[in-house]
Amino acid sequence: MNKKTYYLKNNPCYKAGKNIGTQKGIIVHSTGAVNNKLSRYIQPDDGSLGDNPYDNDWNQSGVSVCVHAMIGKVSNGDVWVYEILPYTYACWGCGKGSAGSYNYSPVGHIQFEILEGESTDKDYFNTAWNTAVEYCVWLCKKFNFDQDDIVSHKEACSLGYASNHGDADSYFKIFGKTMDDFRAAVKKKLNTSTTSSTTSTTSTSTTSSVAPVAIM
Repeated sequence: MNKKTYYLKNNPCYKAGKNIGTQKGIIVHSTGAVNNKLSRYIQPDDGSLGDNPYDNDWNQSGVSVCVHAMIGKVSNGDVWVYEILPYTYACWGCGKGSAGSYNYSPVGHIQFEILEGESTDKDYFNTAWNTAVEYCVWLCKKFNFDQDDIVSHKEACSLGYASNHGDADSYFKIFGKTMDDFRAAVKKKLNTSTTSSTTSTTSTSTTSSVAPVAIM
């Protein structure tokens, strides 16, 4: 798993800096748009992302959404995890439902987006899926979660803690996968004694004191 810290300091959610409290779990999102380039959402270019000439990235004022991380392609085609918001911050990822919101304490969840590729691009899906599984394993170990603490945006809505969205289930379904399959994959990796190394760096564009993690 390749992972980099690159906080979106111009995003209004980052500037709000609301404390998430004790993190209670993980929400898996998918973007619902066919564009798997991280540069679409994360700017400026750090030398790996590539440019976004359309000025519609999330690192600017007027954006009403932000999650803790995104999974997608950098300019050379490799799939990376980019951490874009500190885990101590409440994100603006899932909206709210009848019971409240998994964005905020006392039920705040860490949330990330899988950038969707073409419906025919199974290779990218498999790589993004595996990266998301590895990232969830890393988060579970870091925050003492297990696979049952992971839900999709759709499942969070059904529980009453998110707006009415169908992700990431809708993207998974295209390739014959479900959230139960995803949790099972995380459980399998959590239960294995094998550890794999994580390439992790911190962007020079952030002054965060968060230390990069070397072992997943």
